[in-house]
Amino acid sequence: MNDDVVSTYIEDNGQCPLDVFDFREQGVLLNTDYDFSTNPNQCSGNVNHETWSLSGSTLTLTVSTPNGKFEYAYQIKKGTSSEFIIQAPLSKAQEEEYDRNVVALKHVFRKM
Repeated sequence: MNDDVVSTYIEDNGQCPLDVFDFREQGVLLNTDYDFSTNPNQCSGNVNHETWSLSGSTLTLTVSTPNGKFEYAYQIKKGTSSEFIIQAPLSKAQEEEYDRNVVALKHVFRKM
């Protein structure tokens, strides 16, 4: 069995903009989440206020939801002036969504 890493980067969001992750100073993260739609009139973005922190090569995102506060730790795999790539092992909840050989998720962020 191979240990695969899959990317979550999707370049097609229909007529809607791609999701935006705005990493600001002092650990502020504004995440504008757009759902896929073929109708540009249905492209309203939901802005989530989150936080981020960096320790060595580990990026931690803290997300508040109605069900509580959750932390996600990612290893920075690549960082340049135009993009950075992070990776994390699958959580138990995510394991059900992917093939058995997928062990990690990769997220690609590109500078706008």
